[in-house]
Amino acid sequence: MKPTLRQKITYSYEQFIGRGGSGIFWSLLILFLLGYIFVFALRILLPEESSGFMTGAWRTLKEVMDPGNVSLGDGESFLSRLVTFVGVIIGVVLFSMVIAFITTSIDTTLMEVRKGRGKIWEEGHTIILGWNERVLDIIQELIVANESQKSACIIILANGIDKEVMDDEIKSRISDFKTTKVITTPGYPASISELKRIQAGKAKSVIVMAQCSGNISQEDKELSDNLVLKIIMALRTFKTANPDFAIISEIFNSDKRALISYFEDDSIVAIDSWNMLGKLMVQTSLTGGLEVVYDELFGFDGSEIYFYKADWGDIAFRDLAYHFPNGIPLGIFRPEEGKPHSECIMIRPDKNTKMQKNDELLILSEDDSLLKFNPEIIVHPHTLELNNKVLKNSDKKILMMGWHEVSEIYINEVSDYLDDVVFDIMIASPDEELIALIESLKTENAHFNIRLIEKNPLDLEDLTAVNPLSYDIVIILSQDSHNHDPEKVDADTLMILLLLRKLYKESGKSKDENKIITQLLNSENQELIQQTDVDDFIISNRLITKILAQLSEQPRMKWVYDELFKAEGSEIYIKPADLYFTSLPATVPFADILALASQRDEICLGYRLGSGSHNPESHFGIKLNPDKNQNVTISQGDYLIVVAENEK
Repeated sequence: MKPTLRQKITYSYEQFIGRGGSGIFWSLLILFLLGYIFVFALRILLPEESSGFMTGAWRTLKEVMDPGNVSLGDGESFLSRLVTFVGVIIGVVLFSMVIAFITTSIDTTLMEVRKGRGKIWEEGHTIILGWNERVLDIIQELIVANESQKSACIIILANGIDKEVMDDEIKSRISDFKTTKVITTPGYPASISELKRIQAGKAKSVIVMAQCSGNISQEDKELSDNLVLKIIMALRTFKTANPDFAIISEIFNSDKRALISYFEDDSIVAIDSWNMLGKLMVQTSLTGGLEVVYDELFGFDGSEIYFYKADWGDIAFRDLAYHFPNGIPLGIFRPEEGKPHSECIMIRPDKNTKMQKNDELLILSEDDSLLKFNPEIIVHPHTLELNNKVLKNSDKKILMMGWHEVSEIYINEVSDYLDDVVFDIMIASPDEELIALIESLKTENAHFNIRLIEKNPLDLEDLTAVNPLSYDIVIILSQDSHNHDPEKVDADTLMILLLLRKLYKESGKSKDENKIITQLLNSENQELIQQTDVDDFIISNRLITKILAQLSEQPRMKWVYDELFKAEGSEIYIKPADLYFTSLPATVPFADILALASQRDEICLGYRLGSGSHNPESHFGIKLNPDKNQNVTISQGDYLIVVAENEK
């Protein structure tokens, strides 16, 4: 059936109006002109109208635009008054419509602004794509990193969450933004048009968050990985205009992370957060206090590792520390043709290694602006007598309460460090799938005595029966592997810590006799637990957020982390001071301690005072990269923080 003329006109008008504000504006303007012409035509047709064409047009315009301009004399006829009345009515109606249109347009504009859907004009900014529980911590880290800039910007583009929700969460957690402004906007991160809208091509770096929480189902992780890869492909289209901007991403699956290497771009980095967290947990559980060291190394507040290049001349690695007024060298980046850059990192190289022209030094410093290589030695250490004592390996008893994806990583990683271990896993009502997984871990790690204890860690009677104080290492994880609520997981952890505190108090045993490692999902709860003095060594998502933030500033640091977290090669340890000093206490310049550790082929990064190990105000006794000329008093019970081959 063919449409009638009326239907065609109605359809055309609907399409015209559907254009938005412009269509409505032109419709109102046409109506106003038609109304004005109609009233003016009536006026000039009046028999008594003799004021002339222009005067009549002006009078009609004033009457239509403002009823206050109506002036009727006593001699006005009924028809003249009627025309004036019609003009006023038409004017009131049309101008009411115009006011309504303007008001609606302003409301719509404000609504669009609140939605954050407008074009963003920024340069040199950091972009965060996606939203999860780690975003707020990353923002806090980037705010610290941007303090030296006059004006910095972070743009967050996330799908499925309103701008107002993101803004409210950010403001509830962060009160001081210093020199950084944070812009949130909803949108699909894999859309090239959305990335253009937020000026991705002019960004300094992009952090692509996992598109789901880390403790979610495997299927959701697969979907997250697929979307992250799609986002990276979209971001690569901007590399032509800006080849140097870094892309840092979270990808769970190792095969999909390997795909990143096909891009052959060192500025595109993918990490597995939980795998990294598992490795951190292993090293922290074996070396007390290491979490505090990593917390500083990964953050922007304190000392961190930098790549530094200079004209080295003919100098050996062992002497470099004494050519810098500030900074401790711990490795070399030596690029070689045909070799991936990730394999060109040397942590704790042979101390007689001669520096080459294109070498970059890995150096620990408070800020890269403080680094200055002096061709002449400016610090002259004294040679101290080395005790050269070594630690003896001892059997370990480990108790893991609860289960999380990081558990499997921890067990597989710790097997590279320890040979004879009693490893008990305490879980309330494990399902068949979990029992089967633990049985497979028993087979894979036959040198471990892995046992499953089906008791509830949240029950004081069950906890007492297991006797957790008899273990060297106690690890507290999620009590329900299917519960993905961070607050519930952390609440259970806090409850277990309180129960352990009660057992310590009743037994009179010191907490220093074993290590307690907790996994927290909400970083705010880390500060809560520290204030209650329940636990000393805490691993949380905050470490991972610091890594992501630091990689966005220095993508090449991923190669350094990979080397430090490997079981083979050099790692960071905290060793008793009496392994080095023949007598304690000893008061010596830190430069002498550097030279003393060098006699064991180790690099000293700092020290830990036992007297401050329980005091958050003193950074738990940890001091990294002290002044080389500063006198340090080392006593019995103190430790040196070193890069070494093993913990002996």
